[in-house]
Amino acid sequence: MDPHHPDPDRQPRFRPLDQEGGCALEIRKKTITLVLGLALVLALIYGLWERANRMALANAVEASGHRDFYNLLSSVEQSHVHLGKALASSSPRQQAVHLTEAWNKAAAAQLSLSQLPMPQMKPLNTSKFLAKTSDYAHYLAQKLARGQDLTPEEREQLGRLREEMKKLAGDLRQTESQVAQKGIRWSSFYGTQMPQPLKTIARISLPVQATPSPLEGLINADRRLQTMPSLNYDGPFSDHLERPQPLGLPPGTPSQEEAEAKALDFAQKASSVPFRREEVRRTEGIIPTYSFRLVDSRNPRKVNVDISRQGGVVVSLLNGRPVNPPALNEEMALEKALSFLEAQGFNNMQPTYSIRSGNSQVFTLCPPGKRA
Repeated sequence: MDPHHPDPDRQPRFRPLDQEGGCALEIRKKTITLVLGLALVLALIYGLWERANRMALANAVEASGHRDFYNLLSSVEQSHVHLGKALASSSPRQQAVHLTEAWNKAAAAQLSLSQLPMPQMKPLNTSKFLAKTSDYAHYLAQKLARGQDLTPEEREQLGRLREEMKKLAGDLRQTESQVAQKGIRWSSFYGTQMPQPLKTIARISLPVQATPSPLEGLINADRRLQTMPSLNYDGPFSDHLERPQPLGLPPGTPSQEEAEAKALDFAQKASSVPFRREEVRRTEGIIPTYSFRLVDSRNPRKVNVDISRQGGVVVSLLNGRPVNPPALNEEMALEKALSFLEAQGFNNMQPTYSIRSGNSQVFTLCPPGKRA
């Protein structure tokens, strides 16, 4: 067969794309285009819906912020006025009425402050001051209702609270002016972390300030109220309850060497083994102490002993030794605890509470007539 003249009856190895194949490819392209277009439309609809939701949420936060702020400002100013009227009034009945109003307004101000949309700022000192003023006004109103008069000290304390309330009202007025002049939106305090390109898109699509300005008035007020007026009265915010003073410490201030000797002696009596000092530091708190870390001379077991810097008495002893499974029942353990306390000079102690903790039995003991 002549290779230059192929057989006409033989089918060609390749043939051109027929018309049906071209139509199928065209339909496939149109389908893909349609799907992509539909996805784009759906994404646009979702974006508009999400934008509308964010706008509604921002407007709700904005309205709530304005309402709570002006309620706060109004309550603070009214509380200040009623405190002044209570001081100026000579009638116990009128004093009680104005103090009751001051109590309610200060409590309302604290509630409004707690509801302000400021998750990045926590004005704890301001909130505590409002609670303190509210409770003290309530306490004095109850005292007047029982037919008792205000003492000069109570009137002086009430005057200090009134002055602080006046300063707080001024700080809130400063905040009001700042919000108005700088166009600060309360919703801006709910900014989220996102990449810069997304922040730019969000700023264009949603007019919400991305980086809020600090509210200087509230910040200054909270800093100033770190040192609040001290109050001494029969109530939960009295200074003698917030800053309790330890009782029963003997006079005198032992040296560190004397305190160390007492710590070593006490630890040896408690464990019947000799110890040496590894570390000492001073600790502050309700009872300032020398805190000694002692090491058992025979093994790496450590014991911590605190000796009060006033009077040089043992405040605590913590022994880090492992506790084996119990070999004593509760009655036998109590006898050993009482014997140990008697050896340290604590006689006639009475148990008031006991609990099993792991392999240990913990007892709370008090002198006769006392309760822990």
